[in-house]
This record gives sequence, structure tokens and C-alpha cells, in this order.
Amino acid sequence: MSTPIRASNARSGPPVPGGDLGNPRALAASHRTAQALLAAVVTRDILSVWETMPTADVRTAWPVIRMALLGVLESRFAASVFASVSYYDEARRLAGIFEARPGIVPPVFDPAFVSGVLDSTGPYTLLGNLKQGRQLRDAMNRAGIRLAGAGQKSVLDGGRAAIYALAKTDPAAVGWARITRAKPCAFCAMLASRGAVYKTEKSARFLAHDHCMCTPAPFFKPGGAAKLVNSSLAEEWQRVTKGYSGKEAFRAWRRYWDNK
Repeated sequence: MSTPIRASNARSGPPVPGGDLGNPRALAASHRTAQALLAAVVTRDILSVWETMPTADVRTAWPVIRMALLGVLESRFAASVFASVSYYDEARRLAGIFEARPGIVPPVFDPAFVSGVLDSTGPYTLLGNLKQGRQLRDAMNRAGIRLAGAGQKSVLDGGRAAIYALAKTDPAAVGWARITRAKPCAFCAMLASRGAVYKTEKSARFLAHDHCMCTPAPFFKPGGAAKLVNSSLAEEWQRVTKGYSGKEAFRAWRRYWDNK
């Protein structure tokens, strides 16, 4: 049974590196960078384990490899959750909110679900590439990239879910905004262009893909979103997709973004 995460008025966990942490956007960017560094560690660990795969008998060896990967991902998942809760509490204090927040039941690592993800990205990709006639080294590399991307997402989703749960249950929180890397993909840039996501919105889930480094950043006061949201993205989206709707709008946006 998971233990609820309680409020704390003391800084918990290591400081988030870099930037003017008295600024909400800088604090959010620093948290995103820390999560990206964690993802890099996850990639290193996954590829180290993946390289031990005895390729002569993938089906027999895979259960052992998968078990090792699950151990790596579960520990990194917990680290992502811990760092994200620490960031949330720091962002809350930065907003001038010091009363205790509600505790939450932390996100739980689901080994059965993650096992399915690993099965479909590791050995499935490897054997599929070999069947297509690719050389073993190339097939291993391609499978490793897919496996690493899926593993990163499984880990970082823990921290994302923690922030989402905290913002949802905290009366002081108004909503959250998407924080991207400097050059996000077209999909993430589109989502970030929508700006603030308020708790009253029914579709306020955080969407992420494999290899995604985006994180949610909470805001707490009317006007607090303005300190996080990139308003220029919203203006770009409106300009580029004018006259389009649905999938056509995204296609126009992707053409523009990729060329940019």
C-alpha cells in the first residue's frame, strides 16, 4: 500500500540546478532540466542492460533482461516522483503559499503495464528488424532506441502524474502549464501553444510521447499562469493554422514547425 505524500514547509530533496530560482519560469525550467538528466541516466542504464542480450536466443533470454530493466525503471520512477513533489512544494512557496497542502497517494509503478511496454519495444523491434533483413548491430541499435524512449516515458510519467495529482487536490492550485525544452517537437509545441490548463477543464491530462522531456508546472494565483506560459507560441499557432481545423491544422503546423 502506498503511503500518502504529506505537505512539508521545509525544502525536501536536493536543490534543482541552475537559473534564478526566485522566478517561477526559471524554477520550472530547472525542474524540467533535472528530469531530462534523469531520463539520460535511464537511457544509459537501459542500453547497458540491453547490450547484455544474448542475441542467439532472444526469446529465452528476454525474461531475465526484462526483470533487470524493471528494477532499473522502478527505482528511477521513485526518484522522478520525489523530485517532482519537491519541485511542487518549492513552486508553492515561491507563490507565497505556506499553509499545509493536502497529502496525496503517490503514483505507483505498474510492473505489469511496463513489462508490456518493454516487450513491444525491445525484443519485438529487434526480431522485426532482423526479419526485415537488417544487420544484427543495426537491429540492436534501433531496438535500443525504442526501448530507451519507452523506458524514459515510464519513469518521467511518475513525476508528471505526481504534479498533476498535487495540483488537482490542492485548493491553492489554479492549474498547470506545459514546460518544453528549447526546441520541442511539433506535437509538444502545439500542446504548449494552448497555454494554461485549468483544473476545471475536463481534458486536463498531460500528454507525453516516448523521448518526451516536457513537464507540467503548477501555478497558484490568478495571473500566475502568465509567469509560465509562452504566449508567442499561441500567437504562432493562430497565425499558422488560420483557415484549418482538426488534423489539417496540425499538418499545417507540423510543416511550419519542421521547416522552422
